[in-house]
Amino acid sequence: MNRLCIAFIITATLFILISCDKQNEKTADPLKAGFINPPPDARPRGYWCWINGNVDTNRLTVELKEARDKGMGGYDIWDISPVMDEKKVVPDGPPFMGEESLDAIVYAIKEAGRYGLDIGITYSSGWNAGGPWTSPEHSTMGLFRSFKTVTGPAIFDDVLEFPELPYKYNANNRWINRDANDMPVYYKDIAVLAFPFSENKIIEDTTRILNLTALLQKNGKLKWDIPPGKWTIARYVCTNTGQLLISHSANSAGPMIDHFSADATEAHIMYFINKLENKLGNLNKTTLKYIYGDSYEVRGDLWTPLMQDEFKHLRLYDLTPFLPVFDGYVILSTDITERFRFDYRQTLSDLIINNHYAKAREICRKHGLEFVAEAAGYSAKGLTG
Repeated sequence: MNRLCIAFIITATLFILISCDKQNEKTADPLKAGFINPPPDARPRGYWCWINGNVDTNRLTVELKEARDKGMGGYDIWDISPVMDEKKVVPDGPPFMGEESLDAIVYAIKEAGRYGLDIGITYSSGWNAGGPWTSPEHSTMGLFRSFKTVTGPAIFDDVLEFPELPYKYNANNRWINRDANDMPVYYKDIAVLAFPFSENKIIEDTTRILNLTALLQKNGKLKWDIPPGKWTIARYVCTNTGQLLISHSANSAGPMIDHFSADATEAHIMYFINKLENKLGNLNKTTLKYIYGDSYEVRGDLWTPLMQDEFKHLRLYDLTPFLPVFDGYVILSTDITERFRFDYRQTLSDLIINNHYAKAREICRKHGLEFVAEAAGYSAKGLTG
């Protein structure tokens, strides 16, 4: 065999081997191929912290290009206080979701589309859900109460004191809207109960817990024939806790929403969707993929205006006689009292799942988006993220 034939055979063999190798590449394990070149939805995303809401559109483009070049899949826009800006280099930016802020967000979404990146938006400045646009009837609610000790037999004819509330921007970072008479703009009387005075806070007979709610007048006045003995009258009121967003940017302070209210959730989510659709049109045709809910960190004896109805629907009994439990009373027995506490916490869990997380997802999907959130669970201090 001459050298020319040998060279031809070698060349043909190499060509066949290379062709087979190419074919193997085409039929390679898709999972392995996916690790080598991940699809967009499998690439890492990151918080895109817009410190103090102060951003520059030229810089946004640079950072999007860098994200694309480094193999990222996208960003979650997060307007937040300068927690990493210890020397306060970044000046105060515009209010989150105001016109200037919205223009920057729209610009970032469009630029992300040019680079094949996905965008999510955290639905508050800092966390949790809420903002200066949140109305009092949709803001976080708590259960507040006042107590009065009386002795019978006698006629009680007087105004029951309105529960003490935290004041606007006090040391506990509260913000409750009040009217000219220093009353909260929104409140709802939940119940007025009377029960035998007890030093040890034990009520062994629920028939001795009298529901006087129907006797309460709009001005807080109560007229009641006091039975013999010493009694405690308790007025329970639902109103705003005034808890502000945590780590919000300088010009974006506002109250958190009532996460247990479907109406509050809808109002909050639609605030974002309406503004974005007005600028971008059909969101399903943009690179904006989801609205993101950050940590849930609300404290106190949490409430919602429909709590009594929701509790009875979910737990199949009336919670009203058990309201003194929130102030350390034992009703019937320690075991039954703890069971009520469990039912109360379970109801909060059910309401935040159904009226916030599921509701937000339902609304987002109607507008071509998904809803993504950190998980929330119960701790010794209450629900938390």
